[in-house]
Amino acid sequence: MNSIGAAGILHRFMPIEEQYEKAKKIKEESGKCYVALGLKDVKERLNKLNKLEPDLYFLDSANGLSRRVYEFTKWYKNDSGLKTDLASGNTLTKESVSRLINVGADAIRHL
Repeated sequence: MNSIGAAGILHRFMPIEEQYEKAKKIKEESGKCYVALGLKDVKERLNKLNKLEPDLYFLDSANGLSRRVYEFTKWYKNDSGLKTDLASGNTLTKESVSRLINVGADAIRHL
């Protein structure tokens, strides 16, 4: 997808090692890699995936207004020390978009 100007996001519903290997292959073949994260094992995934320096992390959650999404986004942007851009979502309301932008999300997925 990268080679034709599109941006595919590597989904999070696989073991961490498998996601890492697929992300590595994508990064080597196209130079760009966008990776989805879930809150369940997010810090473990970040520890592994950050070695590849992905171009974007996408926090994929059903409820962007949840406290956990807010707290993770805040931690990632202010305290984690990681530099890769973070897109947070999913959001449905102006309030959830505003909250995530105010804590530093680089992008928002709004349905």
